[in-house]
Amino acid sequence: MTAVRRTLAAGLAAVVTVLGACSSDQILQELGPFPCAKDGTCPSGFSCSADAGECVSLGTGGGGDTGSGKPVDSVCLGDDTCNGGDCLYGVCTVVATQGEGGSGCAADRVLVLGACFRACSATLPCPSGLSCIWMDGGDAAKTLVLGCVSTAQAMVAGSWCTSSSSCTGYGSAGLSPFICGGDACALACGGGPGTAPCPPGYSCEDPLNDGSYGCFAND
Repeated sequence: MTAVRRTLAAGLAAVVTVLGACSSDQILQELGPFPCAKDGTCPSGFSCSADAGECVSLGTGGGGDTGSGKPVDSVCLGDDTCNGGDCLYGVCTVVATQGEGGSGCAADRVLVLGACFRACSATLPCPSGLSCIWMDGGDAAKTLVLGCVSTAQAMVAGSWCTSSSSCTGYGSAGLSPFICGGDACALACGGGPGTAPCPPGYSCEDPLNDGSYGCFAND
């Protein structure tokens, strides 16, 4: 029966482009909690509960009210209201839960700035309008994570800049995952050489000696 529900849920998720995000989301919510995919993922707007192994809706604010804000994983700007979290890096995120152990995020999400972003990889693409980038998880271990941000935010990488404020942040408080290193926006790594991670082929450096560390390609 579980296999049948998983197949049904996957089929319903696939009709998003046909029915539109709103109507398909309503269908999935009416279906109720359904099993996560075998790789631990769920359709956009849903998250995989690590404990139950089921997809649950994230398009709700506190208290279960769907509200009038944008759903989780949708593109947002400035102080747009998001259901379930904040607008960070141009995407509606989920507020991380407080408690001991774990990251405070569901199995299919990564923690950045106290918010849960949709996880992604080379084989796990982001929903339409979002792009997969490396981000500094901001934890004590300086973990580097892959998460979905708005494509507009992702395209800031490598753009010309004169200061870190030039590396535009899309979302609340204008926060950006990039800093200005010399004359180009680069992924912020923080902490300094040897203590902060960078993607393969990059090193964490502070070319302007102003405390703004970024990931730059190795010579």
